[in-house]
Amino acid sequence: MKINKMLSNNKNHYAGVNKCKYITIHETGNENKGANALNHAKYINNGSSATWHYTVDDVQVIQHFNDRVQCWHSGEGKGDGNLNSIGIKGDGNLNSIGIEMCINSDGNMNKTIDNTIELIQYLMNKYNIPINNVVQHNHWSGKNCPANIRSGKPITWNTFIDKIKNKPIENNILYKVQVGAFSKKDNAIKLSNELKKLGYDNFIVTQNK
Repeated sequence: MKINKMLSNNKNHYAGVNKCKYITIHETGNENKGANALNHAKYINNGSSATWHYTVDDVQVIQHFNDRVQCWHSGEGKGDGNLNSIGIKGDGNLNSIGIEMCINSDGNMNKTIDNTIELIQYLMNKYNIPINNVVQHNHWSGKNCPANIRSGKPITWNTFIDKIKNKPIENNILYKVQVGAFSKKDNAIKLSNELKKLGYDNFIVTQNK
């Protein structure tokens, strides 16, 4: 996976060292056409108050800050190791890597999700981050983010996590294997019988040429 680095000089972050214990998933909240990763990189470079490490769209991943930078993306402040108002310790800004997924209307959200999952898997392996530490923005501050996935669009959070774990996703798709097509019925029956002898259930379908 190629990560395009556009490291920013935006100073809206803390001065400490991010221990990279968590990965925090966000959505940009911007459905406008063209609100892709590149334009969010420009937004950060123009001095946005919020900062995060990566933005992902359907064609690329852009890195804005070194992973060890303590960006301002989780909404729970600097934290002091004590529980915040929703019972969570303040590790979101201090010790998590922030990833924003683009939801621009002219993008492909499913592809954006696939690219995000590939990035997450890379970061998990790089920093030995367990799957339980891949969390929503909501985990830190209670904000409804990532809003679409939290509402099941286009996939649920549980499915998102299963995809990260490479767990097969149940669906209603049936995949068929065709092993032959014959103009003579006798040849079709012969192959069908041979397959049955080998233990393969099969049936013959008749269709017009």
